[in-house]
Amino acid sequence: MFNAALLDVDRGNQSRRHHTKYEDKKMETTITLINDGTSWLAKYSGAEAATIIELFGTDTIATAFRAQASSSVVILAIARLNPDCTVNI
Repeated sequence: MFNAALLDVDRGNQSRRHHTKYEDKKMETTITLINDGTSWLAKYSGAEAATIIELFGTDTIATAFRAQASSSVVILAIARLNPDCTVNI
């Protein structure tokens, strides 16, 4: 089976390592935001989930936002703090 996770592209004397969309998806961490009626929670999945579980004993942790905060404000703030993650609701 062909696995094109990495491609070496030769440009003159330089060889660069390029990541394909397949590899990026494989390594991606997703933060799903949940409003539980009291506060906003962040549920981690993907590459960083194991680290979060190891640190906190769960894949879901509280954020600093109360439930009344708008989803757009919460998404923007969490995305800024986690630029390598996909943040969604």
